[in-house]
Amino acid sequence: MVTKQPELYNPDPNVASPLLLLMKWTFPATYVERFKAEAIHGAPAQTRFLFSSTVESGSEIRGKVEAFGGPVDLFVTPNEGLTLVDLQDLEANSPLKQYFLDDQPAGTTGLARRLNPDKYYIAARWNFNQYSREFLRTHKVKVSNPKNTNSKPEEAQPVDWGPSVHTGRVASLSPGLMAKLGLDTDDEAVITIPKSQASP
Repeated sequence: MVTKQPELYNPDPNVASPLLLLMKWTFPATYVERFKAEAIHGAPAQTRFLFSSTVESGSEIRGKVEAFGGPVDLFVTPNEGLTLVDLQDLEANSPLKQYFLDDQPAGTTGLARRLNPDKYYIAARWNFNQYSREFLRTHKVKVSNPKNTNSKPEEAQPVDWGPSVHTGRVASLSPGLMAKLGLDTDDEAVITIPKSQASP
């Protein structure tokens, strides 16, 4: 059970990357709600996958989103793994390797912190009875911002199951994808699994 709040990270506008500044990605604004919800319910981040799926049927998920993954996501534990990607994928030069940094960030061992935040990846509460783990590993989904009619849907690679249902969000996106689509935390997005790819 989570017993204390980890150190919060506020990007210094003089040194933070343009991507973080574009997203206004300060951790107190973005992640405190998620951390408190999981702490209250005794569910640390690494047990997100234990919650029941909310994607019952069909090929579209619509709802609020958040950013996750990468070296500066301090609400992902240093050793947190990913439901859909294994270390062997990186060692075997799997197509999934492109979504990760070449080197493991210092002080971490988990793949969640090694995700490359500039790549387009996604976590959602996938219904594994409808979409198998292998199907999700080998297919991309499309993500769109319904309020931004000038942006086109972008493809994203499923890498994990989450976020916790208690956050009120349906998916976690890479910072790069959020920036590309003009999304901020708790904005609504639409995630589509093309019907031609959907499991029977």
